[in-house]
Parts: sequence; structure tokens; C-alpha cells
Amino acid sequence: MRSFIFLLLLIGIPLPSYAQLSPRQKADDFLTIVTLYDRLYAPLALVTQEIGFNPLNARPWVERAKVTASDADFYQLCRRYLARFGNTQDTLNLTPGPLFGATLGFTINYYDNTLLIDSIDRDALPETQYPFQIGDQLLSVDHRSIDQWLDALTSLLAAVNPDLRRSLAANLIVNRNNPMLPFTPQPGDMATITVRRQNGRVEDYSVKWVVQGTAVAEFGPLRAQAPPPAPASPLANVLANRHVPPGALPALGVGALQPIFQLPDDFQQHLGASPSDAFFSGIYQADGYRIGFLRIGTFLLQNPRAAIQQLDEEVQYLGQNTDGLILDLMRNDGGNANYQDQVAQRFFHTTFKTLPEQIRPTQSVVQAAADALATALRANPPDQDLIDHLRQVYDELNSAYTHGQRLTRPLLLRNTTALLGPIRDQAGNLIAYSKPILLLVDENTACGAEAFAAVFQDNQRGPIAGKMTQGAGGALELFPGGFFSEATLTITRTLFVREQPGSGKLSYIQNAGVTPDIFLDFMTKENLTGGGRAFVRGFTRSMVSYLRTPSHP
Repeated sequence: MRSFIFLLLLIGIPLPSYAQLSPRQKADDFLTIVTLYDRLYAPLALVTQEIGFNPLNARPWVERAKVTASDADFYQLCRRYLARFGNTQDTLNLTPGPLFGATLGFTINYYDNTLLIDSIDRDALPETQYPFQIGDQLLSVDHRSIDQWLDALTSLLAAVNPDLRRSLAANLIVNRNNPMLPFTPQPGDMATITVRRQNGRVEDYSVKWVVQGTAVAEFGPLRAQAPPPAPASPLANVLANRHVPPGALPALGVGALQPIFQLPDDFQQHLGASPSDAFFSGIYQADGYRIGFLRIGTFLLQNPRAAIQQLDEEVQYLGQNTDGLILDLMRNDGGNANYQDQVAQRFFHTTFKTLPEQIRPTQSVVQAAADALATALRANPPDQDLIDHLRQVYDELNSAYTHGQRLTRPLLLRNTTALLGPIRDQAGNLIAYSKPILLLVDENTACGAEAFAAVFQDNQRGPIAGKMTQGAGGALELFPGGFFSEATLTITRTLFVREQPGSGKLSYIQNAGVTPDIFLDFMTKENLTGGGRAFVRGFTRSMVSYLRTPSHP
């Protein structure tokens, strides 16, 4: 089609302008989105049953799409449709082009239910001109109250957790990462902000928007679009993406190497100072106990093999030099499922049960299973356990696909057995950390990190402290979201399945998250202005109490 259009241009035949999408083009693209979710979306029944929204009742949405006044309005309508799913993973993204970003030079979030400034770029906002501080309250932007901004932006964003959704919307008030969202600033634009200082004074400031890239206001149907990568073989790499899309988590420190809080004064850092370090770690003392600390900021790394080698050395070091370990998964944005399983094997000293998944069967996934089985059958010598496992997976996927079932039974895509063993060296010596562990999570622990937390909790490895996780519980794939708009869709393709210990009952992480055993809230003003020391004292007390119990894993 595009070659044909290019030929017409060469021979001088005039073409219609592509300034804005036509009503028919908008209807076609919107129906493409609906069709893709009908065909590919694993949690569709959960959305209908638990949230009360039927995504397949598309006619009213299509009619609204036809009469949108602009491409930007059409894009926002698509965002509102996807927001009704309640899942931050499922997004509509513009085709990669000139990078767009606009910021006022500071970030905000809710602490003690109050919208506070939590970081300031002093290169953009020198203190001599902008004396407001971290911990001051943002009251308005451009004479719109925060509530007015939230009314305008919340409907564009998805999250089952209302506090997380509110934080996502608040972040867009001062940081715009999308040129087709409402109130897009242009280069040179100024904003008037009103701030309540911590001394009670209310002050106004004029702040310049720092704009990068092009603030396009319409789709360009002839832009080049790179196709999404094809699923890889073998089966271990199919549906292995457990990483939430950029911007899905509205907090500071998402995916970061270092923790969001300051550790005690006697903390001796071991990893995290070198650019090659994949982890942040160290040791401190509390009530006579040697407390280890290890942060895993993400499960998405460029060199997971090197990270695993470093982790093997580190868990052995911590095992020899600590009485217990704080394992920090706060603001971990997920990542690769295979790497996540490998990491888990470093923190269980006995066999443990991993999570199966229910899969929305498609021809491509069935074919991937068939290819993996064929490869296993050709191996010399053959691995009969692997062959039997892959045949079971293929049979279930093919049967579900052939009979039109929306989901398979719970399956293991990456492992031949639900039980994984602890990691050992070549001599059979245990490498995995065997002492007590306290796991930290929060509302920005997402997707693959939630699966890790669920495995940790379901196998009773130790207590979890923090806040309920995000509730993004499945593997993701990227698909073209419409021919004319050339957007892309991120779609949840599987559901992580939990089995409640001792009951045999199944439940999902999707829309539910993982609930910690010990409630600890980092999002308080005391933690924001005090380096998180109150939060650190809280989880240290919990760790010491756990170490004092007569028996623990």
C-alpha cells in the first residue's frame, strides 16, 4: 500500500491531505483495538466480572470515535476505553518518533494523602529564584486546582488501586510524556504554580516548561513504523515479558539500583558503587544482629548472565556474614520471566513451587509450542522429561485454541516441573541464601516482581512487609494498534495463577496484587523529608522480631 502511494507521488497524481484521520479511519482503528483485545486479552473475563465493564460492547465507543474533533481527541478516547480495563499494563502508545517530553522541573506524589513536591531539578529551578522545597504542597497549576486537574486526567489512566491511579494522574500535571494528552505545553510556554510552604505561606511562581521533541497534535499515517519483534523460540522465551510499560509507575526510583530510603549510619555498602553492579547491597547492625540488605530494582537487564554470576557471589557473602536479610523489591518494574526464576532460586534453600499461568491461546503460541516440541524430539540424546512436558503444553494449547476456549488450564511454559530447586555449585554445595528473609514490596512493585512476591509468600519463605502491590499479573506482548494511527498496543496475554496453601483454591494476581503480611507505608511526609528513616526503623524492627522467633524458614 505504501509503495503504491509513493509511486503515485512520483508520477504526479495528487493525493488527499493526511492532516487528520477521517471518521471512517477512526472507526476502523478503534474496532482494531477492540478486536485485538477480544482475540488476545487473557483477563477479559476478570474485567467483565470484577470491574463490570464489557470491552466488547464497542458500538457506543465507535460512534464517539467517529465524531471526535481531532486526532488528539480520538487518541484520548482510546485511552479512556483502555483505562476502563483497570490495568496499567494495557496501554496505547504512539509510534516511536521524535521523543517528546515536557516537565516543570519537579515531581509530585501523595504523602499522607497530601500532594507534595518530592524532587526538584535545581539546574532548571535554582533555589534563589524558586525557594520552595521538597515536602512543600502543590495547590494549583495555571489557576486550576489539583482536583480540577485530576478530574481532567484520571479518566485517561488505568489502575485498580485508586491511590495509584490518582498518583499517575497527578504526575501528568507537571510531567507530560505524550504529545496528545490534554493541555500539551509548547516550547517557551510558562506555567503558574501555587505552593503552600511548610511554614504555612502560600506562594505563586512562574515556571518555564522544559520541552523536548515535537508536540504533534495529529497522527501521521505515513510515518515509518517498526514492527513488533516476533516471538522467539524455544518456548522458554515465549510470553516471557513481565515488565510494565514506561510511565506505568508514578513514583521516584522505579527500576533504580539504589533504594528510595537512607539506610542506617553504620550501613557498610558492598555492591552498588560500580557501574557494572546489578544490585545494591550491604550490612548493618540492629539489636546484636547482623542485618543484610539487598535491593533488586528490576528483572530487566541487558546482561542477565553477568548479573546471576554476581548474585551467586553476593548471596554466599551475605550468607556467611549476616543473620538475616532484607530483600528490597519496592518499585521493581518487573522484567524477564526466565531471569526472575533464576533469581528466585538464589533465595530458597529448599525446593519451592513456582507460578503456573493461564494463557490466551493463539496460533502463534500454539506454533511456538509445536516448534519447541519438534526441537526436543530431534535432540540427541533426547530428554524424555522435557519431551513429555512440551507435549502436554502443546496438547493443552492446541485443544484450547481449537475449541475456542478463552484460557488454557494453568500451565508451566518455562519449567518441566512446578518445583524448582535451590541453586548449588558443581560440588553440590548450597549457594542459595538459607537464613531468614524479610521481603519489601509497595504499590509500585509490578508484574514480574509481583510474581516473585507471590512465590515467596505462597511457599512461606518469610514475611512480606510494605503495601499491596500493583495488581499487574500477567505476561505482555506488543501489537500494532491500528493501521491509520500507527499506534501500538501492550496487551496482557497470560494470568499468573496462585494456589492458596493447604486449600487448593486458585486466585490471580491480576487486579488483586500481593498483600503483605506486615503493613508499612513509605509514602508519609516524615519519610519524604527524613530520608525514609522512619520506614527503615519499621522494617528493621520487623526483621529483628522475626529473627527472635523460635522457628523460621
